Amino acid sequence: GYCIDDNARALMMMVRRGDDRRSGALASTYAAFVQHGWHPSRHRFRNFMGFDRRWLEECGSEDSNGRTIWALGLTAARAPWPSIRDWASKLFGETAPLAVELTAPRARAFAAFGGLALLGSSSDNDLAQQLVRQSAEQLMRLHRQNSRDEWDWFEPSLSYENARLPEALILAGLELGETEM
Repeated sequence: GYCIDDNARALMMMVRRGDDRRSGALASTYAAFVQHGWHPSRHRFRNFMGFDRRWLEECGSEDSNGRTIWALGLTAARAPWPSIRDWASKLFGETAPLAVELTAPRARAFAAFGGLALLGSSSDNDLAQQLVRQSAEQLMRLHRQNSRDEWDWFEPSLSYENARLPEALILAGLELGETEM
């Protein structure tokens, strides 16, 4: 994996796999890539790295940034390794505010999943609560703007990872107690 997207996905897989020696070792590798991808002065994650270990861009796509926030939230909430869990919690706190600037619906949905994971383990996380609320409100706005009698959707057309949009909205609605969501 020479992109943060793949490393974020792999980190989530290792966390979900559980506490065994191989998963822990791989989780550390993927976490190191995610940490290295953070560009603090741009307040964004980089995505693509060349074989020569140089970043090929200053900022990754909105989706890659949203997915990385998701990975951090899930890791902070569920990693069986305390050091990785603590690292993810700290980096989530530093990076999750960037989600407010994301406009891509899937990026916001991905980021909301990170917030939802954290809220599942600690319901008093204000940053996660804010992230989930703002993302769900954006999805509601998009749905109102694009829906019509024959088209009940968030965008003018279908694209990729379509199920993630209603999934994020439904889970956020359950978490926030918002029946309309």
